[in-house]
Amino acid sequence: MIAEHLTLTNAAKQCPGRPSVNAVWRWCRKGVRSRNGEIIRLDHIRVGGRIFTSAEALNKFFSAVARADALHFNRAYLGMPTQKICNPAEDMQERVARANKLLEQTGF
Repeated sequence: MIAEHLTLTNAAKQCPGRPSVNAVWRWCRKGVRSRNGEIIRLDHIRVGGRIFTSAEALNKFFSAVARADALHFNRAYLGMPTQKICNPAEDMQERVARANKLLEQTGF
């Protein structure tokens, strides 16, 4: 069965909150990082130079993001460890601090 294909413009119009077409394109190409750190992408196809998705793919995408977020918040509510969400700026600061400490220890 072939699902009815939507252009990204039409997909954006059907989404709650009316996201921009660029946002829908990012969901296809880069995905969305959920609260638990998982990257979830919108299923799509490329036909020539155009990208299409479907209402079914949008529903699957939104449900997957909601499930991943719920898992994270349920674990946090129950006091269970949650996966650390990557923050490049904080990670860089930690690496710089470790490097400075190592330099101090070696006499530099």
